[in-house]
Amino acid sequence: LLPFPGEPLVAIAAIRDTKAKSIRDVKPELSPVLADIVAKCLERNPANRFSSAKGLEAVLREWLARGTVALIKKQQVQRKLIRTVVA
Repeated sequence: LLPFPGEPLVAIAAIRDTKAKSIRDVKPELSPVLADIVAKCLERNPANRFSSAKGLEAVLREWLARGTVALIKKQQVQRKLIRTVVA
């Protein structure tokens, strides 16, 4: 599935003239925060993109860490509930 099918010059014009869709249009189950990170990477204006790969890396690491912490907390709550129900 290509985002801009067609002849190369038509595809290039579409890329130039069309705002990128949100990744959540294709994968709605993805995190809205991750979708925002991807959108920032795809910004046309360089001033609106991450200023460096290190900046992107830092944001992705923070996002992953927060997701991991939330997942761990969710699992801990589930374990407590299971212990309570089983006991």
